[in-house]
Amino acid sequence: NADHSGKEKRGSGAEGCDLETGNKCGRLYRRGTWKRNESLFVAGARDVYYMPAYMKKNRPAWILSVICAEQDISALEEILFRQTTTIGIRRSRMERSVLKREIQKLSMPEAVATVKICTLPDGSRRCYPEYESAAAFAAENHISYREAWERIRDYWIRERRGVR
Repeated sequence: NADHSGKEKRGSGAEGCDLETGNKCGRLYRRGTWKRNESLFVAGARDVYYMPAYMKKNRPAWILSVICAEQDISALEEILFRQTTTIGIRRSRMERSVLKREIQKLSMPEAVATVKICTLPDGSRRCYPEYESAAAFAAENHISYREAWERIRDYWIRERRGVR
């Protein structure tokens, strides 16, 4: 949900939270990364990302960040403690500004693609092909993901201008 300013609204309190933990020597990243990411998303994570870092005594490590809603903190922390070697999790409250968006099906000669249309504050609009749609289009047409994404977006631009 977003109001006219594009700022996301979710009731009282903070808009969301970032849970952050670090693990030394790459253990966090290598062991079961995909399974851990999947379980975090199932438990309510909005996004999960890793960043390389140097911890105390200049030890190489990975920082794992999980963006989530406040009501999902407990479940996500339980997964992090169970599935990583971490002994502590930092929490940061976050607010998020979002553009108004809508999901549309774009009927192209080669395929039907799912796109997200975002409206900027000045009223102009942008098209963002959805990942799964662009990946499928790329595979079907034996082209790179980037080329598929650009073809879908360019088709949307041409359709808006009435050019075929």
